[in-house]
Amino acid sequence: MTEDESGIDNPYTPEKKQNRKEWFFEQVEDEHGDRVLLPDGGNETQHLYEDLMGCFINGQFVACVILSASIIEHLLVLELGFTDFSYPEKEPTLGRAIGDAEDAGIVTEDTSDLYWLNNTRNGYVHFRDGRTGDSPTMEQMQEMDLGEFNPNRIGEDDARRAIKIAIRQQARHWEDFHKAMDEELDMNELYEQRRG
Repeated sequence: MTEDESGIDNPYTPEKKQNRKEWFFEQVEDEHGDRVLLPDGGNETQHLYEDLMGCFINGQFVACVILSASIIEHLLVLELGFTDFSYPEKEPTLGRAIGDAEDAGIVTEDTSDLYWLNNTRNGYVHFRDGRTGDSPTMEQMQEMDLGEFNPNRIGEDDARRAIKIAIRQQARHWEDFHKAMDEELDMNELYEQRRG
């Protein structure tokens, strides 16, 4: 373990960066196999993925949570565009997009990870003073022995979980897209079948 003078594990060593790079590509391979990860959602989503990988490798863990949530929001809103859900005034928040994607038959698996990511992202993006219990750092500090508290560990654990969720949702999207093509359905027809 590499520690700086304060005794906190240093996430910025070349070895740690290489380990994170390998871990990232293992996650992609586990979910996508030999398919190339080509995110839908336009250039913005591609840039988000590139930044996600770079931020994770370089130890910017909170950015990874925010970027992962943004990627999922792009995917869900893109997919909701194939359905009867419409948002005449503005695009939905991530929380609303998750709920609407469930209702539309887009997301059929347990959504607790998606809601965890939404809430964790909100805890980092919006001010939380810790008294309300919805601050990611405060919640995790309360579960730990303060003598073992390591702020880098909290951020990295959240980043790894967020990245897995984003990569899994991209894989789900690609599977849906290819299933619709194979069965000669448009995406809304596929989602309608799921809704029964």
